Amino acid sequence: MSLETLESTVKLFEHLPKETKIQGLISLADSLPKFAPKENEVWDVEDVRKDHECLDVVGLFVKRDGNGVKLAATVGHEVTTLTRALTTLFVENLTGETIEHILGVQQDIIPRVVGEALMRQRSNTAYYTLRRIKEAVQALEKPAA
Repeated sequence: MSLETLESTVKLFEHLPKETKIQGLISLADSLPKFAPKENEVWDVEDVRKDHECLDVVGLFVKRDGNGVKLAATVGHEVTTLTRALTTLFVENLTGETIEHILGVQQDIIPRVVGEALMRQRSNTAYYTLRRIKEAVQALEKPAA
């Protein structure tokens, strides 16, 4: 996957009618389990926590993979469909990208995917996943304690 693939997916969502967009987000959310870390896989960063912006625990797993970054994620049962969908979107499309490219992803990508109507309803949590992914990726650059 790549930033071009992410942009293509975003453009697809941008032009969908609201009901179709909702179904697409539900489909993305339902596919998150395939992006969970594999058993016994070793990660450079394991960031598993519940923040006040989220209803349940979100786990982000990051490791260097050649010149890029590999991402995986898990979420608790109470995590909203929108958060699960955006987590899937980013984990799937940012795996293989460089740290710099991931950190450069702009927040304006989120309302393009979600749409204005859903953003108004969910604006507090819509940016959560991207912020958390960037934090986990930045942790790769910090020296081990």
